[in-house]
Amino acid sequence: MNKPPACQVRAHLDRANAVIPSIRAPGQDIDIRVGPRKPCSVVQEYPAISVVISRVEKESRLPIYRFSKTVGLARDMRAFLRLEAGTTCGNTPDEIRRKHARKLEAARRTIEEIRKQLAQSEQQQKEQTRKLEAARRKIRKTRRQLAQKERQLDQRGVRTPGSEDLTSTRKAESRIEFGALPDFLIIGTEKGGTTFLYWSLCQHPYVEPAAEKELHFFDTRKWFKRDVGWYRSQFPAPAWRDGQKVITGEASPYYLFHPSSPRRASVILPDAKLIALLRNPVDRAYSAYNHKVAAGQEPLSFEEALAEEERRTAGELEKMLADERYYSRSFRIYAYRSRGIYVDQLQRWHKHFTPDQLLVLRSEDLFADPVETVGTVHEFLDLPKGDTNITSPTKKRNRRTFQPMAPATRQRLEQFFEPHNQRLYEYLGVDFDW
Repeated sequence: MNKPPACQVRAHLDRANAVIPSIRAPGQDIDIRVGPRKPCSVVQEYPAISVVISRVEKESRLPIYRFSKTVGLARDMRAFLRLEAGTTCGNTPDEIRRKHARKLEAARRTIEEIRKQLAQSEQQQKEQTRKLEAARRKIRKTRRQLAQKERQLDQRGVRTPGSEDLTSTRKAESRIEFGALPDFLIIGTEKGGTTFLYWSLCQHPYVEPAAEKELHFFDTRKWFKRDVGWYRSQFPAPAWRDGQKVITGEASPYYLFHPSSPRRASVILPDAKLIALLRNPVDRAYSAYNHKVAAGQEPLSFEEALAEEERRTAGELEKMLADERYYSRSFRIYAYRSRGIYVDQLQRWHKHFTPDQLLVLRSEDLFADPVETVGTVHEFLDLPKGDTNITSPTKKRNRRTFQPMAPATRQRLEQFFEPHNQRLYEYLGVDFDW
């Protein structure tokens, strides 16, 4: 083998000696992994190369050399060591950068593909939403057309005798056995303590609550829009516990006052037990008024609202009796005095239910002695006697504070209700001392 010229070897050594002091120069590092040295005629012929390699290994703490990128001679040194001495192995910095660049480009393509897929999915969702909204509009339009045709038929008198009960009959025949029909109803009165009594009853181990305390199935348009299957679904399935039937019920205080609720309830629940809480009509009217004010439904003062009641509700009861589909917001919200004439409301319910099915209680008795009153209800519902827990439901009781009623207004209301209260006492055979 021809020996390289001595001047060439000496030049390489000078360059290597110049690089060694800059091995730990600051900047971005380049990793060169060192493998075992192979026999080489150059190393054997020129021992000075072995000395240089030993110095490189000692200074750089093998197996990794760290050269600053800012020093261009590092690449020449690596090439020299690899080609001439065969003492190094691994990739060059350019190869590493190209490899990282390929990985980065692949990641970018993947991200771009995912973005395209997400955009396509979003577009499909928007299209489905538009189709769904169009279908809803079509359904609403069809419903309006059907309602208009039905009104036209009613105006022409096309209905057959007894057709007013057709809807109720269909509801009764379409019962679906996936929920128990309620065993009891708390039918009123509004602001009479129905919430407190209901949640107190639900503390009993053999009473299960409905999905909501007030379902308003018999006093709203739900009677026409829903069916008895929906009503059953609001209650738990029939069950027995320790040999005792578990009962359930609901409490909608508008039932007592709505003129069609008694007949509707008798169609679906002919054997249900009814509970009516009656509160002093003067206090009930003022409490209801403050409740409407808090709900943003009443802009007038209490005295003004009483004066406007007759005008607001004029003819509404007659319209509801003539057309069961007619809904009167004024009759439900602004009848402050009419709701306190309890005797007329109880008589409507007694036309469809026997007297032993309806328990009438004073709200004042419930407020004064809740344990005894709730115990009376337990006995009425044939529930086993036990400790009555009334501490938990009190958190849900509707308690509000408001300014006292003007004495002159109270006196006028007491005079108004006095004859109606006397009729109530004679009808029930009990003096409520109002």
